[in-house]
Amino acid sequence: MCNNKAHHRAYLCNVDNNSLKYTIMKQSIVITPHVLNTINALPMEERLAVASALAGELILGSELKDELTPIETMIYRIIRDYIERDSYRFRQAI
Repeated sequence: MCNNKAHHRAYLCNVDNNSLKYTIMKQSIVITPHVLNTINALPMEERLAVASALAGELILGSELKDELTPIETMIYRIIRDYIERDSYRFRQAI
């Protein structure tokens, strides 16, 4: 179990082969209602694919692979741009 309470940093704990690894999120991410509404408006298959890719990259730090179809990749990039823009605005406001 991870009980790290760092100030101004988010730590993710990954358990791998009985060892604990810490991955530092380098900056906050903001997911606005606009982003959530955009994701929820997608058909279920695209919604799951795009949301999984976003979570994998933004939270876990994994790279986007060839798992998405061309249309899903386009949607992913648009939504990722929304998240980057909103997160940047949030960081500038604090």
